[in-house]
Order: sequence, then structure tokens, then C-alpha cells
Amino acid sequence: MSRRLHVVVLPEWYPSPDHPVAGVFVRDQARAVAAAHDVTVLVHDAGPPSRLVASRQARVEEGLSTIRVRTGSGPGTTGGRLAFLAAASRVLARLRRDGRPADLLHAHVFSAGVLAVLLARGRLPVVLSEHHTDFMESKVRGYDARLARLVLRRAAAVCPVSALLERHLRTLEPRGRYEVVPNVVDVDAFAAPPAPRPAGQVRLAVVALLSPQKGIEHLLRALPAVRAAHGDVVLDIVGDGPSRGELEALAAHELPPGVVTFHGLQDRERIAAILGHSDVFVLPSVVESFGVVLVEALAAGLPVVTTTEVGLADVIEGRFGAVVPARDPEALAHGIGAVIDALEGFPADEARRHAANYGAATVARRWDDIYARVAGPV
Repeated sequence: MSRRLHVVVLPEWYPSPDHPVAGVFVRDQARAVAAAHDVTVLVHDAGPPSRLVASRQARVEEGLSTIRVRTGSGPGTTGGRLAFLAAASRVLARLRRDGRPADLLHAHVFSAGVLAVLLARGRLPVVLSEHHTDFMESKVRGYDARLARLVLRRAAAVCPVSALLERHLRTLEPRGRYEVVPNVVDVDAFAAPPAPRPAGQVRLAVVALLSPQKGIEHLLRALPAVRAAHGDVVLDIVGDGPSRGELEALAAHELPPGVVTFHGLQDRERIAAILGHSDVFVLPSVVESFGVVLVEALAAGLPVVTTTEVGLADVIEGRFGAVVPARDPEALAHGIGAVIDALEGFPADEARRHAANYGAATVARRWDDIYARVAGPV
């Protein structure tokens, strides 16, 4: 087993009381890593300036030592980033004086990676986890692209969450030290046996932020054709977001009452229960770097229909469901229909076994190997 390291995590997104699900996958990963290493999460919060938060003032949040620094400027602004860089440098210095020096910096998203490279000053290894869909949409341009290439070259390990995202990163900067490491998924929470279903009815489910990126409108436009071919097909939509009103109006226009149920935000236990009553999971995203909900669906033993623009599409295609072009309701309807036709032969147990590859202990071992490689011996 490798030596225990002090890993300082620098996230671009992280849960807060105002935004409890923002960057929750970063916290899940940090908690998994903390089984074998000491972890400090250094968060740039919005809000009025705080005094420098010393290491001894760190709070324990969800089992993790967490230091939140407020600079008065937004985390995404140039002034805010410079102020946070100065504050983070002082926090690292205090950690050294307290006998808890950082052994490596683990940044999430290239913009946080820029800060990590500057903080490391060539003395600490930097590991970058990349999640950002902007690379997949060619939105990282100009000055941001130059910064991204710098971080991708300087990081001791660059770990995109999917092979699809890795391909886009390699196009931007071929010289990075790439290794795909997926997000951590609480697969055990979704492993309950399926609940009884009404005979003759097929239940579809989608769990997503209700935003244009998730492509829910294309699913609603596809559903009439699915129902015409397969009868009593209903849809549960779990989540909330800026597009909810428009989607509710579209559902009312396209489909009879009672076919679509909007459940709003739900906790993990309730989502697991909804998946347990479902037959097919659908994620029609127009862009998605990973797709935690797809792994949750596999853990529940469900077949999946998703699009070519989703990071885990290569896992689903030909094994656990159907993959169709994004923004294409006709293709989506065909894919859902094909999966419904094959429900009886779906390998649910194999899907559950595959989902276990994304569990906390399995992914943590991947990080343990990477950390040992980049940090070196004592």
C-alpha cells in the first residue's frame, strides 16, 4: 500500500448551503480518497470578504476538513481569483507551519488547475480532474485555451472523467499525461431489487437538471411516437431547473394528462425508489462529460437510452441499451422503442456488476495509484 499523503483539493465547483448539489461529485470523490489519505478541501466561496481562514479553523463537512475563503469578489472574476490565490498561498504556508504540509494539489476543472499550478510553483505535483463540457463544445478559446494548454502540460496527471472528454482534451493539447478516472457513484444506494410494476405499462425515467443542455424537450417530442408504437408508456422526470416551466407546457401540449410526472428535486433515497419502479432510463443530453445518473440507472439494473454526446455512451452502446444522435426526437423514439422490445432479455445483473466499477472503493484505488506515482517515495 502506498504512503498516506496530505491531498489539498481545489475545486471550481463545490456544495454550499445555497447550492447544495453544485460539484457534489467533487465531494464524493474527496470522501472516497479520504479513506487512505488526509484530505483538505480549499473552497473559494462567494460572499463578503472573510479573514484568512487558518488551517486550525477548518470545519469538518461531510467528514472532510474544509476551509472556505470568501474574497468579496466572485469566484469566477479575475479579481476574485487573484485574491483567492493570495489567500490560498497563506493557507498552504500555515499548513506547513502546523506540520501538515500538502503533498500534492488536486484541482477540479482547468480554471482551478491554473491556481494549483501557480500555488505549486514547481515544488508540488498537481493532479487535474477535468469535468468541463466546454471542451466538448469547442468553447475553450483564445486566452482560456492558452491557460488550459498550460495546465494540461504542467499537471503531473490529467484525469478526464470519460474517454470522450479525453479525446477533446488531446485535440487541444496532445502532450498531457492523460488517464481517464471516472466520477465516484454511490452504487449501493441503487442496488435494491426492482419493485412490482403494473402489467402492460412501461415506465421511463430521467433524472437531470431541467436545462437545455439535458435535452428533455427532445424526449417529450419523442414520446408520442413511442406511445403510438408501444401503448401505455409513461415518463417520470426528476429534477428542477430553469427550463421546468417550458417543459411542463410542452408536455401538456404534446401528451395526454397523467403521462408525464414532474417530481422536482428529490433526495437519493427517493430517486432510487423511482428507478426501482422504472423499466428504462433515458438521458437525452446534448452534451455531458460523464453521466453519474447513467451509472445509477445501471446499478438499479435498468437499460439506458442516451446520446452520442454523453461521456459514457461507449459503455452503453451495444451492451446496456441504445445510443442515438443528440437533438433528434425521431432517433430517440426509435432507440427507446428498440430497448422496450428487448426488455425481457436485458442483462440486469451484468449491468449492476459493471456499475460497481464506479463505486467509491474501486475509484479510490485508482487515485491511490496515481497519487503514489506523482508524489513519489518518502
